[in-house]
Amino acid sequence: MNLALLKKYKIVFECTDEFGPQAHGSAVADFLDDVNSSRQAKGYLSKTALYLKGGIVEDGDNSLLPNAYGARIFEGKVSIFYNHPRYSDDFAELPLKDFYEILEMWRDFLIQNGR
Repeated sequence: MNLALLKKYKIVFECTDEFGPQAHGSAVADFLDDVNSSRQAKGYLSKTALYLKGGIVEDGDNSLLPNAYGARIFEGKVSIFYNHPRYSDDFAELPLKDFYEILEMWRDFLIQNGR
């Protein structure tokens, strides 16, 4: 696990008996917390990997929308936003490569904790 990358984006992974796996500390962490299964994370990793290789998805949809938070992929970057029509501001932006690595760590954390 790349702890320096998690620290850079203020992301903390935690698992409790009451709530299970959680991510908190920043908008990127809030997005991850909405991705609540390793299966969902794997799907997002596949889509992100395609963009990392310079491709695009067939339907042209560059969004990842797990729940309240979403992510848009564009020009080698990812923008995290609150997925609600009243809010249009982006909360965070990070390089696509960093996002991919963080999402891999989150997928692995979910798997380790039975999700």
